[in-house]
Amino acid sequence: MIATNYKKVLIYSIVTILFISSCATRVTDNGGDGGGDTLFPALGVDSLVEVVTWNVLFPGDFNTDYWTIDKEDKMADLIRSMDVDLLAIQEFPSQGQMDQLLAKLPGFGGILSPDINYNQKTGLIYRKETVTAEISNPRNIPGTYTRAPLPIDIRVSNQYGTFSARLIVIHFKAGGSTSDHERRTVENRDMEVYINDYVSLNPDKYIILLGDFNDTLDDSVVHAPWYQDPDKYNFSTDKIWDNPLMASLPSWGSMIDHLLLNQSLYQAEGPYLDGETITIIFNNLVSGYGDVSDHRPVMSKFKYK
Repeated sequence: MIATNYKKVLIYSIVTILFISSCATRVTDNGGDGGGDTLFPALGVDSLVEVVTWNVLFPGDFNTDYWTIDKEDKMADLIRSMDVDLLAIQEFPSQGQMDQLLAKLPGFGGILSPDINYNQKTGLIYRKETVTAEISNPRNIPGTYTRAPLPIDIRVSNQYGTFSARLIVIHFKAGGSTSDHERRTVENRDMEVYINDYVSLNPDKYIILLGDFNDTLDDSVVHAPWYQDPDKYNFSTDKIWDNPLMASLPSWGSMIDHLLLNQSLYQAEGPYLDGETITIIFNNLVSGYGDVSDHRPVMSKFKYK
């Protein structure tokens, strides 16, 4: 099974490189202090909307001590090279570090959670040329969360059309204890209540819940709120989560970073119809990637309306 999966990943990597090299890829202005060279062909294309989730924890304590200029430069190089529309991040240290990073990313904007009670913040980095983004009131999300969810209304527009959605960037409770598991179960349940209420008032609105769920999709207890009504919600990571070569946390061989879509996105003729979700295998593409994060980004692609 592993050998078969390896062949699939190798074939996919070759096809992807050939595809993005021959299509209308884009590379944002490479100026700034972070250097000008990209590390690989851009993953973003003008004809699709790319939505990525990425836990950017650097090895070290949960404070700004692990944020170094070298790591900041490497992260800027990776973001510039990906050149995707929307990049939801988790475990970002502070607004000061966000400002430093964006100074090295001309053409990109950023939003960071206003939650002042935690130093593992959620946020969003986006292409300013095509994206507008605005935080909705996080206090409107009921429940008790380890880290406050970050709701952001986004709009992506270019010559191919428009894509609007509410992104909710989350980072649920980590850990393998019984209490950790119970905490994640409650966080998912509380989030389902909020999304159900929101969708009942906005039935045609696209919702993407994305981030570090800290659980694989075979945990039917933690993910019960999403599994109990399969006609309403679907994980875009459902086809790759059990392939260890696609793991978002490679040291554990686990896929714990996900994107959850509401029905409007994946129903017939919806933007995710024939969509694609991949793990970006950075640790095989870029030397020293472990200095940046122990997670790998996960990307889903959507069509413009």
